[in-house]
Amino acid sequence: RKLKGGSNFFKNIGSAVIGCDIFLFILTEHSVASQFCQDEVSLARISSKKILPVTYCNVMDVLPQMDAGLRLILSCVQWICLDPKLDDEDNDRQIVQSLNDTLHSDLSDDSRLANYDIVFSEEEESVDYATSKSKLLRRTKSLHMIGFWTRNFGDSKTKVELKRVLECIKADYTYDYMRLQFEDSWARKALAFWCFDLERHASSITREQYNQFVFPDGKTEEQCEGPDMFWKRCKDGFSVRLSMEEVFNATSSVRYDSIQNLSKIKNKRVITALCKLLRDNDPNIRAVACISLSYTGNTNQATIERVQKLLKDDDRLVRESACV
Repeated sequence: RKLKGGSNFFKNIGSAVIGCDIFLFILTEHSVASQFCQDEVSLARISSKKILPVTYCNVMDVLPQMDAGLRLILSCVQWICLDPKLDDEDNDRQIVQSLNDTLHSDLSDDSRLANYDIVFSEEEESVDYATSKSKLLRRTKSLHMIGFWTRNFGDSKTKVELKRVLECIKADYTYDYMRLQFEDSWARKALAFWCFDLERHASSITREQYNQFVFPDGKTEEQCEGPDMFWKRCKDGFSVRLSMEEVFNATSSVRYDSIQNLSKIKNKRVITALCKLLRDNDPNIRAVACISLSYTGNTNQATIERVQKLLKDDDRLVRESACV
């Protein structure tokens, strides 16, 4: 409403997302396919905003239009599906109540991880993707109670190839994995550098690295509350990775304003994510991540040392960005 003629539309939108308490996303077949909307949702995700998706549509009308990133971001928050048979006043009352509930909801990592998959209804499991004689495998109803590593590699195994880890993920979570429509090459890269924080050319992970990722607070598999924590943390890591790519890529409609306002994004995960992007294979992403870090005001010695390493990067633009 406050936008005036000649104003910078994208800058205003980016600032509004970063400054809001709740990001209300109206789901339609057009909005979920819009690149602008995807950029804004991704910015809300990395800004740790509470996201409330609202739709009049049937869930199955909008899901096919979503890419993997949007599906993943919205899969850990409750959708509000309004009933077109009700009058506007009743639906408005539901939205207001949901906004109030969301405003006072828990936004911790544990809460988000516990909620993954709540959006997808039983109805979706009957969809025929025409990829086989029968319908796609359903996600296991009784979630695995034995930890991912123990279940697939045994307690005595101390190192496993990343390729093998991904194969086991696809075998254990076939329906979930196929539904998200990941490319294997992307998933393997995200698993290595985003989840396990490995060096760029690493091809395997150790049990210790696995434990640090799945149980960052020092818990063991036996002490961890809830089954399948490994896969939930993977999806959370993939979600951050996809959101960061969406916000900071060269075509993003909110990239400039996001970089300018990074000091306002009170999320330690953003700094961690930007540090990981310093090792990305794409020199443009390394350069943007380097410049973005300067706007966070972070003076951590480890961060400074990572940036200093880029002074010897093979790419000239990256080296110049490190000088900034």
